[in-house]
Amino acid sequence: EVCRTYEEVSDGVDLVLIADCNYDGSDHLKLAEPGLRKGVPTFVDKPLGFEVKDARAIIELAKANDTPLYSSSILSTVPHAARFRDRIPEIGEAQFGIVRGGGPNFAGQVHAIALALHVFGGGVERVDSMGGGPLAYVHLDWGRREGRPRDGVVLNCRGGGMSTHSGFFVSAFSDRGGIHSESIDSYTYVHGAALIVEKIKDMVRTGKPPVDYDRMLEPIAVATAARLSHAERRPVTMEGVLGRK
Repeated sequence: EVCRTYEEVSDGVDLVLIADCNYDGSDHLKLAEPGLRKGVPTFVDKPLGFEVKDARAIIELAKANDTPLYSSSILSTVPHAARFRDRIPEIGEAQFGIVRGGGPNFAGQVHAIALALHVFGGGVERVDSMGGGPLAYVHLDWGRREGRPRDGVVLNCRGGGMSTHSGFFVSAFSDRGGIHSESIDSYTYVHGAALIVEKIKDMVRTGKPPVDYDRMLEPIAVATAARLSHAERRPVTMEGVLGRK
């Protein structure tokens, strides 16, 4: 059915998909608002928003209207990343890590953040941006959080250009050695996409978000912290960005 206005698009449907994944997410609040206000389950392709304030506004809108919301990068679900994560005990505990890939634009860089959180875990405490752009090279620091790399993880989004088939690579190191992933790329992304579709279907059936909202917010908070770090030339705490006590 052809609609006369954008607001009509979410009338009488079971699901809204905000699918412009190749942009920076700065318009996602505007695009998601009509459906969320009507109580229509909504999937927002990555990134949930460009800044924390936008992503948080989308989440608060979903909560206020009792509307289930889901947002994810394929790198948050792809089984090949999970299998690499499960190999880390081969070297004991990961003390340091590298994620390589993402390119010059936020649409790709948010994938690198998502992959780091998928493999090494959430709960980043501090972000330090280096290099020629806010997300070119970023150090993630989990502090003394148990089960996280003691010396952090570096996102290398601008190292050597975009790899074949838009591939990402992960390495983990300890004092016992290192392990390195194969390319996580277009040949494997479909497996992550299939899992996202299953979660979307569950969301529509149950009326509940399939992932905790804090998990959806963390990649955007990391990116916001990286931009602030780059502008002010200092490490930035996630606590400061999220405004939590």
